[in-house]
Amino acid sequence: MIPLNGGRQSAQTVKTLEEYWRDKHYLIINEMSMVSRPFLAKLSNIISRARTGANDNSSVLPFGGLNVILVGDFHQFPLVATKASAPLFWPCNVERDTDELLGHRIYEQFDVMVRLKTQVRVTDPGWLDLLQHVWNGSCSEHHINMLRGLVLDNATCPPTDFCSSPWKDAVLVTPHHAVHMQWNSMTAYEQANMENISLISCPAQDSVGGRALTLPEKFAVAANPKSGHGHNRQERGGLSDEVVLAIGMCVMVT
Repeated sequence: MIPLNGGRQSAQTVKTLEEYWRDKHYLIINEMSMVSRPFLAKLSNIISRARTGANDNSSVLPFGGLNVILVGDFHQFPLVATKASAPLFWPCNVERDTDELLGHRIYEQFDVMVRLKTQVRVTDPGWLDLLQHVWNGSCSEHHINMLRGLVLDNATCPPTDFCSSPWKDAVLVTPHHAVHMQWNSMTAYEQANMENISLISCPAQDSVGGRALTLPEKFAVAANPKSGHGHNRQERGGLSDEVVLAIGMCVMVT
């Protein structure tokens, strides 16, 4: 419920926020490396208004006195939809952006740090050793060869049969929109073939302002390379003209 254009929130939105934050005591922000200083400032401002009921910035405490825990690793994920110099820890220009300064000052008030040193996810000693060397930037040729051995077409990669367990039930993780679209399409056909069931075709219904596109608008969308339509629509990360589904299939989303 954070206004992207900086506009005022409706009375209904404000009421909903006040009701939601009324009995909350803690806010945990995960992946703090993806949070910028301006975003932290805006988030604090909105939650402060929701908790105090004020329509201005009269709240003295950040987040209206709410306990906030930042979780994550600054070495992991980059910022989202903002400049590279906007991380919480980055020095800011106090003369250019009020939100930059406010966000930086809020971040400086986090004076208690808990460093987790025990790794509980990875149990393989060799892989754990690799991760530790990656963290410290001290990988050797042995570690590089271990990574390359995971590539399917590498000579040292163990034989992989994607039709048998556990690979046939493996979950593919990818940040690429086009890959997950093609994966879902192939999964639908595979599921229909295994279960001997019919495919379900869901054609796209483009609209503008809540109404269907006129014929000239359809031509304009089809001719615009940025719209994602055309032969390589999925490869450019656009939306498909048709989504194929099968009952019981696993769907990957981004």
